[in-house]
Amino acid sequence: MSVLMECRDVRKSFGSIRALAGLTFSINNRTSVGLVGPNGAGKTTLFSVISGFLRPDAGTLSVLGHRADSLQLKGRIGVMPQDVPMLPGISVYVQLILLARLQGFSRSDADPEIERIITLSGISGLVRQFPETLSFGQRKRVILAQALIGKPDLVLLDEPTSGLDPV
Repeated sequence: MSVLMECRDVRKSFGSIRALAGLTFSINNRTSVGLVGPNGAGKTTLFSVISGFLRPDAGTLSVLGHRADSLQLKGRIGVMPQDVPMLPGISVYVQLILLARLQGFSRSDADPEIERIITLSGISGLVRQFPETLSFGQRKRVILAQALIGKPDLVLLDEPTSGLDPV
């Protein structure tokens, strides 16, 4: 089985706060992994390092055979952040199109991809609305949908069920 992710002695600090202290692990392809720990344990920091948003202070992290911040991973990792950041005053549909374009979809390919995601995630009733009119759980479902744009090889879900309705 091939390796999806390899982490060796990864460290990350924010001033005097050590978020990751020599983290080492390996994850094989086609594996689901959950991170469980108390608030402040470094779960979100690890997600940020894996997705290339943060660089580790030390150690190495390989994702899909590339350094975590490599441009070769563009569009191959879907991320659902813990918080639900969306732009006010811009419809959900337009934001999803923008996110598809940022992942490299052409104008002509973005529309069918977003339609696929809307159907897959069951958010058709939300796409013409503005984020500020949505509940936290509805925004969270939209952000989950955006993490699936482009059929990524790896999907990182930070606090995926927080604020979602039971359905």
